[in-house]
Amino acid sequence: MSDTRWVFLCRYNDVAASVVRDYQLTYFWEDNTIEMYCFKTKKPFLKRTPYPLIQESDLFVGGTITIFSRQLQIVDYADDFTQVNLEKKRTRACGFILPKGYNNMGQILALTIDSDLSIPQMQMVKFTEDQAKKILPNCDVKSIAADVVIVFELVGLNAYGRWKQLVETQLGPQFPECLYAPATQDEANKLLDHFFGTTATLYPTTAVFNNCTCCVVRPHAIKEAGAIVDRILKEGFEISALKIWYLDRKNAEEFLEVYKGVVPEYQKLVEEMCAGPALVMEVRQEDVVNQLRQLVGPPDPEIAKHLRPNTLRAQFGIDKIKNAVHCTDLPEDGLLENKYFFEMLYAR
Repeated sequence: MSDTRWVFLCRYNDVAASVVRDYQLTYFWEDNTIEMYCFKTKKPFLKRTPYPLIQESDLFVGGTITIFSRQLQIVDYADDFTQVNLEKKRTRACGFILPKGYNNMGQILALTIDSDLSIPQMQMVKFTEDQAKKILPNCDVKSIAADVVIVFELVGLNAYGRWKQLVETQLGPQFPECLYAPATQDEANKLLDHFFGTTATLYPTTAVFNNCTCCVVRPHAIKEAGAIVDRILKEGFEISALKIWYLDRKNAEEFLEVYKGVVPEYQKLVEEMCAGPALVMEVRQEDVVNQLRQLVGPPDPEIAKHLRPNTLRAQFGIDKIKNAVHCTDLPEDGLLENKYFFEMLYAR
């Protein structure tokens, strides 16, 4: 079976039990099944089972995946076959959307994802002039420091070369002075460590915490995040903070606690929210909670498709659990939900 599967070493931080558990994860790409072995008990932890929520593109060293509500860090390859083949197939790069690209960030993200590059990490940051000079020395420092920058990790086949080519031949001409690609792979690696490594620099949040609502692109719709962001901006909303989060079950339950005992689908909503990466945004406008709810649409995508076909849930939702987007329901909760992500979790 060695030619039909990838094997990884994974780590699970069991906060409730205050222990770290190590597993071997095997992914069989012929039928999209997985199995897990626990090193502590020296026994199988999960028998081979279908798990369509995990795709081959999600599996890379340094990545995070969620299996049955357990958030696992992929820390290494478990055999030579996996390492040799995947290191050829999948590399990492670092990309930037500069301030001049703010209004087109959704289109840029969508075109990047359509080029078979996944974006497992992303955040909005604000640089000082000194920081901009150190991080992006070949750019207009004053322009970079004048507004927000989107920085993201790219993973895929020859990710660095493909991102550089995209910027030089397609995205760059289409969106001039909006993007940055590191000059070398070494520079890209240093930037990835700086922003997303184990000792990454924590930049102050760009969240404003007024006239705001919270918008979350659910894990199942993360590949449509670019199109969703583009629609939000085109409807006249401001995105003042943005970050990809990997929620564990505890965090998902905390965030969705207001729905506990109220919405019958609460447990399934929790499972979906921690099933993979979620893009969280602070969105601003006048009467923003109600206005964004109008754009997002009814909770059930089937109803949305019949009554309000131009809404986000009608276009990108699947069912009441996988309905593409979470948005704040009550005006008084907009600030609280944003503070949960961009203050409480941000500081942890």
